[in-house]
Amino acid sequence: TQSRAAKEEVSLSFSPNSGNWKVGQNKSLGIILSTGTKVISGVDLTVKYDPALVNIEQNSVAAGKLLENVLVRKIIPGKISFSAVTLSPAAKNGLLLTLTFMPIKKGQLNLTFESPSDVMESPSALNVLNKKTSAQFDIQ
Repeated sequence: TQSRAAKEEVSLSFSPNSGNWKVGQNKSLGIILSTGTKVISGVDLTVKYDPALVNIEQNSVAAGKLLENVLVRKIIPGKISFSAVTLSPAAKNGLLLTLTFMPIKKGQLNLTFESPSDVMESPSALNVLNKKTSAQFDIQ
C-alpha cells in the first residue's frame, strides 16, 4: 500500500481562478502554493498569458511571505517567470505571490502554469509538484 505522503498533493493554483474583468480596470490575483506536509526549499514557476489582452509591469509581481529569497522576477510579453527559495525548508501553504494585470482588450484570458514550473522538495531537490490549476477570465 502507498503511504499517505506518497499521495500528497503539491499544487500551484490561481485565486480567484475565474471571473469577469473590465478593460481599463487593474485586477489582482494570487498564486497559491500548497505543499501539505511536504518540506520544500524552493519554487520555480512560469505563467503563460496572452499579451494582446492584458499588460503586466515588473512591479506588478509581488512576492508573498512564504519564500523569503526571490531569485527571479522576470516578465517578457506572454510569460512571467518567478523563482524563490527559503533558507528554512518547511511545509509551505498560502499566498506565494500576487500578480496585477491591466486588461487592454475584450476577450477570454487563459492563465496557465508552463514548464519550467517546479516545487523543490528538501533536501532531495526533487520536483514534487503534481497539480497545476489554470485560470480563465472573461474581459469585457
